[in-house]
Amino acid sequence: MIIKGYFHKDRTPFVDVLLEISDIKIRRKISFLIDTGSPITILSEKDARKLKLNFKKMNPSDNNIMGLGGFAETFILKNTIFHFFSEKQIIDVPLEDLFVYKNVTQDDDIINQIPSLLGRDILKEFSLTYDERDDNISLKK
Repeated sequence: MIIKGYFHKDRTPFVDVLLEISDIKIRRKISFLIDTGSPITILSEKDARKLKLNFKKMNPSDNNIMGLGGFAETFILKNTIFHFFSEKQIIDVPLEDLFVYKNVTQDDDIINQIPSLLGRDILKEFSLTYDERDDNISLKK
């Protein structure tokens, strides 16, 4: 099964995922930057706002993440499912802990530029093809 990604206008690789958060009954498409440098998958504040998540109702993480302007508050969503779509099938990847990033800045221009990251905790389930010459970014199960 091949999941097609795409290159953003700045040539960064993205893939669209239907993110399911069972505990709060959310299912919504989120675009994730494919980030082989990140050990964990992180939902950005911009996307957390899009999903109407309430930071006050989320569990804080014991560890904060280094972000733009220093460390950021980090929260955890439990029991999420990442639904990936190929041309013929849906591939579900459960993730026990999805980290949610809350920026230290209140500047919406900065917040809106920071994408959600698809880290190695999810990427390890796939083989990754990254070929800018052929405009091919894909995940294979």
